[in-house]
Amino acid sequence: MGLIALAPAASAAKKPDPCKVLTTAQITDQFGGTVSPGVKGLTTAVNTQCDYQVSADGARPKGDFHVTLMFIGAKAAYNGHKTSSIYQPVSGLSNGLYFSQAHALEVLKGDTLLTVQGLFLNLTSSTGPTGFTDVQTQLVALAKLGLKKV
Repeated sequence: MGLIALAPAASAAKKPDPCKVLTTAQITDQFGGTVSPGVKGLTTAVNTQCDYQVSADGARPKGDFHVTLMFIGAKAAYNGHKTSSIYQPVSGLSNGLYFSQAHALEVLKGDTLLTVQGLFLNLTSSTGPTGFTDVQTQLVALAKLGLKKV
């Protein structure tokens, strides 16, 4: 009986690594403080995420920064968000939408949805958190940089 050799299935195009979309230096330039190396977060067939820890800097508290790339259903998600009142267009960023309640900015490029999110919770009150620091300006700058690698 002879051996049958099977050729490997053609692999799909390699998807970008969310931990390589931005450098820690680029993130530090926007937020200040110290930024931890990115750690691969939730990864599915639909999307993949990279998580960073950012130390406090001046009036901005420590927090988390995330880069997420959505590959499946990206255009449908973007189009749905575009018609929602909770997502706002971003001036100067074509296909950019900002979701202020989640402190997240997403941008559609081709078939990929890039989302950058900065969560910096203010704990300055003795009665508890006073809300999140608005980092939309920094997210816009980081999204523009990240689009170059998506």
